Amino acid sequence: MKHDAHVLEYILYTDFMAYLDHLHNYDDYPFIHDLD
Repeated sequence: MKHDAHVLEYILYTDFMAYLDHLHNYDDYPFIHDLD
């Protein structure tokens, strides 16, 4: 079903954004903050 594919894409996208937010919390990766 096409709808399931869109839901899966949305879940993967939001998980990826949450992962990036997780990286932002680390001062060990200052170069990440420069991408804002």
